[in-house]
Amino acid sequence: MEQKTIRTVAFAFPQSSSHVQPGVYKCDAKKCDCCTTYIRSIKNFTSTTKKKTHQITDMLTCKTSDVIYVIQCARHECKKQYVGKTTSALKSRFSVHKRAIRYKQNTSVAEHFNNNNHCLDDVTIFPIEQISDKKALGEREMFWIRELGTESPGGLNLDVPMEEGKKRKHAGDFAPPNKKQKVYYEAEESMNHCYEMEEEARNIISQVCEKFQNVRYSDMKDREDVEFLNKLIKETSNLKDKNLKNKIYIGVFGKTGAGKSSLINALVNERELLPASTSGACTACFIEVQAHEKATYKAEIDFITKEDWKEELLCLVENCQQNAEDGESENEDSEDEDSEDDEYEMAKAKIKAVYGEIGLRQTYDELQQLAVEIPNTHKKTITSNSASDLSREISGYIRSDTESQQYWPLVKKVTLYVPGSSVLLDRIVLVDLPGAGDANKCRDQMWKEYLGKCSSVWIVNDITRAISDKTAMEIENRTIRNVAGGGECHNITYICTKSDNIDPHHLKRQYNLTDEALGITIPNDKKVKNKCILFRNNKVKELVKKNFNEKVKKKLLGTDVNSTEFFKVFTVSSADFWNNEEKKEHILDRDETELPALKEHIKDLYVSHSQKAVKDYVSKVSGIVSFLHIPKENTSTQTEDLKDKLFSELKQKFETRLQDLAKFFDDVYTEMTNNLDEGVKNAGKQCLINALKVLKPEKTNYSGYHKTLKALCRCSGYYRSRDGKTVDLNYALVLPMYAAMDNSFVSSFRLNQNSRSSIKGAFDLLQNDLITIDKRKHAAVELRLTYIKTELRILIADLETEVIARKKNIYNSITQSVQDTMDPAYKDGAVITGSELVTRIQSRLKEHVKSCKLSMFREAKKRVMDQFKQLKDYVIQTLKKEMDMSMKLALTQFPKDVTFPDVEDELKKMKGICKALELDVFQD
Repeated sequence: MEQKTIRTVAFAFPQSSSHVQPGVYKCDAKKCDCCTTYIRSIKNFTSTTKKKTHQITDMLTCKTSDVIYVIQCARHECKKQYVGKTTSALKSRFSVHKRAIRYKQNTSVAEHFNNNNHCLDDVTIFPIEQISDKKALGEREMFWIRELGTESPGGLNLDVPMEEGKKRKHAGDFAPPNKKQKVYYEAEESMNHCYEMEEEARNIISQVCEKFQNVRYSDMKDREDVEFLNKLIKETSNLKDKNLKNKIYIGVFGKTGAGKSSLINALVNERELLPASTSGACTACFIEVQAHEKATYKAEIDFITKEDWKEELLCLVENCQQNAEDGESENEDSEDEDSEDDEYEMAKAKIKAVYGEIGLRQTYDELQQLAVEIPNTHKKTITSNSASDLSREISGYIRSDTESQQYWPLVKKVTLYVPGSSVLLDRIVLVDLPGAGDANKCRDQMWKEYLGKCSSVWIVNDITRAISDKTAMEIENRTIRNVAGGGECHNITYICTKSDNIDPHHLKRQYNLTDEALGITIPNDKKVKNKCILFRNNKVKELVKKNFNEKVKKKLLGTDVNSTEFFKVFTVSSADFWNNEEKKEHILDRDETELPALKEHIKDLYVSHSQKAVKDYVSKVSGIVSFLHIPKENTSTQTEDLKDKLFSELKQKFETRLQDLAKFFDDVYTEMTNNLDEGVKNAGKQCLINALKVLKPEKTNYSGYHKTLKALCRCSGYYRSRDGKTVDLNYALVLPMYAAMDNSFVSSFRLNQNSRSSIKGAFDLLQNDLITIDKRKHAAVELRLTYIKTELRILIADLETEVIARKKNIYNSITQSVQDTMDPAYKDGAVITGSELVTRIQSRLKEHVKSCKLSMFREAKKRVMDQFKQLKDYVIQTLKKEMDMSMKLALTQFPKDVTFPDVEDELKKMKGICKALELDVFQD
């Protein structure tokens, strides 16, 4: 090993000795988890494969940055080692490793400590060398990997790609990974890089908080100064504990039997977590699946209220009674398979589940006297040590085909917590949305809420019905429409399940395929089936993209953006995925099942959200640190004059940019008004025709349809049937209004992509154009301008969140307004009974549409435009108020009797973090 000059670095440990020997020491923090539990205090270390001992020549702690470190398994029979590098503090990098282990990520370290009876407690870590030249870190990492022999299988370092433009000099250098390995490696690195930068920024702001404890300002006379300093200290403290884990919801849609549950089980590597659909439907409750930091499995069950059940029970009993009164007459001549009395069957199933068989023979008043298992808190928690045990315990709450006591009609939502998962991570929530409809108004409202908050939507369908199933196509079209304008979704994924279900002979005949065309030289049943599956997978992907690509693009992005990331198609086989996992006979290999690729798709979604959250957080920390460094700057009269002049210039410039932003909103307002004027005119002309398409659809008969109309009225014009079809009179009435405004609305509110026609583009223009720093001219106030810049960035990030929330309300207000207008007719329709029920409900609703058509659509347009104007006023007023305050604080004289803490080291580190994140905060 080459000799190096011993250098002193920043470290923290007891200073009782006048000279501290090189080695690894524990830091002086009182509650450092890294030092308390995992780090080793050593002067030398030994390679567990080559048995050679090396001396540590630096003084190192968990706070030291730019280091090479070793992770070693503490188990006596194992002791495998891993060599890594980090430009951040070691404790920040270690937090990344801990998180990877906790969530079972696809890293060699995480996989080792999650297998073979290992756990996080078996981890030890220690730095071995600090490198002052960041560019040399990679070379030293490779040196130590070879020197200690930590390559797999003897150690935990896996194959990594060579640096671009370099050739391998040694036979022991690692071979580059294949294409799939490289994609996985890069995704993990991107994610871990985010974690590390967040952790480092959090450590820095924690150090600033500690320094703030020594600031004294009780003698200050100016109340505004005191309030400002209190606010600054509180803001700094809040940043230390700020939670960046806003949940990322992925909505999983599909008919009962499409394979949603099996798909989710395979994704989270829990075969028996969710029950797969059998002959009975798996209920109308919503199921959330997310990570659990503890080792146990947990279910939180949310019940509907007793008042909601009482209201629903009345409808269920009424449905059963009406069916008895209707007798057999309506069904005798039915030739339409869709005429099955869904409402009657669902009513029977719910009453029987809660009250047993006897409940079907009792009146509403008699059922009211029976006890119902709804806790007063409306919640119940169940824990278990295994997924299969938990699944059994909750089956009665989520399944309608179980022999045990059933409670599913009383359940609104079930949240399942799964111990660490490489898919769920710490923010991902998979939402299994019920495939069957429900006349319960409470669940109907939840359905709409989930549509609005899903960042990504998965449409799941059996591959054999992916193209031809008309009902599925209808669900898909309506789903796309609902999540686009009225939600925050920016990615739709189509997943074709059961790809292993195939008849090779039929497929070859259908496409006139030969073994040669399939690339088969030595045919056997397994090979032929494999090639046929892969051939069909590609064909189905092409057809799905052809049918949906442009439609999804128009709904999510508008017509003026070119992108390929908004719509993806996967063909998966959960059955063969498990066959691979359990080393059983299989047709598709693990990658061909496409479950690994789908997991990476989730990870990409996670990384994109995390990167934005981390960059916003780092910006805020950078701004605070810059602000605290301000009092150390030149406070001469000349500098004060510069600040006063700069404040006036910035204020004037900002007001001009605000006028530009206000004009942008006004232009959008004008365009939306013109579009809606046309939409109102068309809606008035077409309203009766569109209403009849819902009230009197083209069917051979109307057997049982009176119950659908009753359910429609009870749910204020919107109803989802058991097969997933929706009947939405409100939307049918306003369809011409949406058709007129959709493209411009989606383009304007597109916040995931920048363009001149979008609000995001207008925000970015304001942000980029406000502050340009001339170092020669503004050197004395550079950090003050940095603070203003970061404050504006965070403010705009908060405004974007508010815009998304208000966007949903604005878009949905058209339908909501019409629903409010139609509500008296819906209430009347819900209580109509007796003969000719269908005709009487249809007449009541048609009459109301006809009498209100002149005002109904104008009111809907007014509500939309009023809410849009309120959004514009909120944005402009918030920007003006907050930025006036930020500019004033940054460019005014600080109280002379306050000494701020020295944050020069923290400022230097924050500049490094911003550079690593390619974040334009500090001027180069």
